[in-house]
Amino acid sequence: MIRSPIRRSALILAGLLVLGLIPPGLALPGLTPAPAAAQAAQKREPNSQLVGALPDVPKGWTAGEPQLAGGVLAMYTALSAERVYRRGPVAVTVAAARSPTLVSAIRGSITTPANLPPASRVALVAKQRAVIVESQQPHRIIIQIPVGVSGLAMLSTDTATLDDLMALAAGIDFSDLGDR
Repeated sequence: MIRSPIRRSALILAGLLVLGLIPPGLALPGLTPAPAAAQAAQKREPNSQLVGALPDVPKGWTAGEPQLAGGVLAMYTALSAERVYRRGPVAVTVAAARSPTLVSAIRGSITTPANLPPASRVALVAKQRAVIVESQQPHRIIIQIPVGVSGLAMLSTDTATLDDLMALAAGIDFSDLGDR
């Protein structure tokens, strides 16, 4: 039984994220930080170890500078890094984070795939068991890869193919996400 309302809310949001009902970079109304907190967050640097987990820029792609992960990931951890990779009109966000709460929720879905919605499945991604969420209307693909007890890699797109995400996932350094 979950007694803390905050923990219960965190697990509900984690579940929605796992189900792909909340994209990882989405800012949720009512849960955005106060302006002063938002400005302080913008000044913080992404975790250097997690930046090291992000893939190198593949040939034919460009990438922005690594930043702190935003949206739902920011609600669960201050230890994060994300980067947007682009190839023409295609954009993929790759995030690395440490969040025992999200990893626990994702591992639960991997252990019991019958609980996943129809647009989701468990598959091997870069030799790691992961949850893949693919929706057609609107087009969205999310890959969630738990590593160890708290490491998490997430890839998301509205414009790329699953093959694009799989290729970027192959470049993730999972040793930087493992338990410390």
